[in-house]
Amino acid sequence: MGDLFEDVMYRAFNTKGKSAGAFYTPRDAIELMVSILLSSDDEGLQGAAPSRTIYDPAAGTGGMLLVAKRALEELNANMQVSLHGQELMDFSYGIGKADLLIQGGKPDSIRHGNTLSDDKYAGQTFDYIITNPPYGSDWSADYAAVVEEAGIEGSRFSHGLPSKSDGQMLFLSHVAHKLTPAHGETGGGRAGVVMNGSPLFTGAPGSGPDSIRRWLLNDDLVDAIIALPTDMFYGTGIATYIWILDTNKEPRRRGKVQLIDATAKWEPMRKGMGMKRRELTPEKRLEIADAYAAFEDSDISRILTPDDLGFRDVPVYRQRRLAVQVTDEAVTAAMNHRSATPEHEAVIWAVDGTEYNDLPNSLKFEATKAKLKMPVGLIDAIMAAVGVDDPDAPPSVDRKGNPVIVPGSDMVERIPLTEDVDEHMAREVLPFAPEAIWDRDKEKIGYEIPFTRIFYVPEPVRSLEEIDADVAKVMDELAAMFKEVRE
Repeated sequence: MGDLFEDVMYRAFNTKGKSAGAFYTPRDAIELMVSILLSSDDEGLQGAAPSRTIYDPAAGTGGMLLVAKRALEELNANMQVSLHGQELMDFSYGIGKADLLIQGGKPDSIRHGNTLSDDKYAGQTFDYIITNPPYGSDWSADYAAVVEEAGIEGSRFSHGLPSKSDGQMLFLSHVAHKLTPAHGETGGGRAGVVMNGSPLFTGAPGSGPDSIRRWLLNDDLVDAIIALPTDMFYGTGIATYIWILDTNKEPRRRGKVQLIDATAKWEPMRKGMGMKRRELTPEKRLEIADAYAAFEDSDISRILTPDDLGFRDVPVYRQRRLAVQVTDEAVTAAMNHRSATPEHEAVIWAVDGTEYNDLPNSLKFEATKAKLKMPVGLIDAIMAAVGVDDPDAPPSVDRKGNPVIVPGSDMVERIPLTEDVDEHMAREVLPFAPEAIWDRDKEKIGYEIPFTRIFYVPEPVRSLEEIDADVAKVMDELAAMFKEVRE
């Protein structure tokens, strides 16, 4: 009866077109997630009567929970599986509750409410979490409750808050906090979370989304991220990714993150359903699972460290080269300073031709000779008035010894955390901008997961013989055309 119910729901959501993606996750995607989640727990699942808890904070109709439950029971018929879910939408909640009851679940297996502002499982953790939270969902209505909880150290949302226009990273933080913690070499929990591409890179260094990524990576919670093919879901054709989180990784996987590019691992469906035109066949799912289990670099797999995904944004400037040139206009500009007196005019003329970097001392010296005071504000005004660009002058500094920056020349150089900053600048910047300087005190550290760049394969360059053959062919065609015109 349960299988018949699922088939009816599968067809019913197909008729909803685009909106179906908000309620229903394709079974092929769920089965891939489940196979990856269970692959690191084989030995623990083979006991006499092991027990496991499964949780979905955006349960929808409960399909993910049921697929995971069946997979566990197939591994061990004596398995005691406890299902837990929470769903906000009335329609999905009602269907999911009915489906779980039909298939032998408990009446309160799915609870009704808003996971972000009202966690119905507060204080509980789970062995497995599998979920597909909404993409690009506005969480303005939950803002007050989320911000209040974020102010509590160690809470679900204390690691950073994303933009109010997209709450999926809040779900990612929530999932990480709901996993069973490790107890030495034992225990721990694993999660599979479907996200769009935004959590991989959104947010400037130090922003809420970036802080969440930094926490997940540096606390060694990210086990793997799998890029799925497009056109996999009923309501959207965008790129989607499965984040695998783990609070107790296998020893070989600790301190590492595995990226898997499964975007080409699909087969066309005989008949599309909504926006879903591709599927992960059992053979394709096995290829992806094998790549995960192998845990090695290949054409679809990369093994990285968190530092490989981190970067420094270092401010870079061009330093001005200034000479001192005293003119009537410069003197007039400097004498407009409120500290200037008529006697200071002679002091200004006296420093004409002085090296710019020596100007503060020269002004003080001439002022002392004239028995005048030389306030620092006036020194700055004079330096601004008499300095003119001179490519032959040495790099200039101000009164405090700080570099004088060419206006509008500031830029940011993004440098991988794994590279030495000075070596990078010497190799990548100074050969093209010898006057460039950088400020390490203002650098910002961030994290991103650039899937496309990591798996980029350049198109092979055509051989000269091929190019010559094409040119010869075009020339022959042109010659034939000219011949026709002459005739």
